Amino acid sequence: MNYFIKIVFILGVFFSFCMTACAYEKIENQEEKYFIYLPKAIGDNPSKVLVVFHSSKMSFKEEAQRWEFNAEKKKFIIIGFDIDYKGIKNDADIENIYNKIEKAIGELNTKYNIEVDKVYTVGTSLGGLFAIDLLLRYPDSFYACVSVSGNKLFSGSERYIGNAKEKKFYFFHGDDDKYIPIEEAYIAEKELKKNGGIVEMFIFKNGGHTLTSDAYYKAITELSNIN
Repeated sequence: MNYFIKIVFILGVFFSFCMTACAYEKIENQEEKYFIYLPKAIGDNPSKVLVVFHSSKMSFKEEAQRWEFNAEKKKFIIIGFDIDYKGIKNDADIENIYNKIEKAIGELNTKYNIEVDKVYTVGTSLGGLFAIDLLLRYPDSFYACVSVSGNKLFSGSERYIGNAKEKKFYFFHGDDDKYIPIEEAYIAEKELKKNGGIVEMFIFKNGGHTLTSDAYYKAITELSNIN
């Protein structure tokens, strides 16, 4: 009997987890290569938006999975874009990506109650670098940035570094990252702060380039606490 109760309990926990993990409604735009995750209980209150950028080693759908569980709990909307990083050759290519983001957010705003002044750029590795760069280029469109294992400034970002003033950057980095050494994160932190940026660095002891889910949980928590 006790064995049966244990089995029922385990199945119940598993079912509950699956329901939570699958709580998002997904809307895909194949033409523009992006999708939107909407929390089931989106509610009447304005929702904050995460614009998620994937690493070079992971698809945009896989990247979103790193964020969606914690984003669901905090009622964030996720917009994930499929970025061809190798295809970015100049400023016009980045502007084209930005225009797609603005269009997607505009369409989203016609259907749901979102906080258009609380849109965040987030990403991992190369996606983190891109998230930083995009915020610097378009400071009026993005409120804050989270970069996980991507805490380095793109070549060319220095042209927009003055736009860091009063913007918030959250860096998550492993001190044993061999791909983007921790020293690069300190350099980026120094440059952003020198130009008025507000930078919070979270260092994971013995952490490599791929951080645990704790980094994403902490990142969502920090964003949800922004006034």
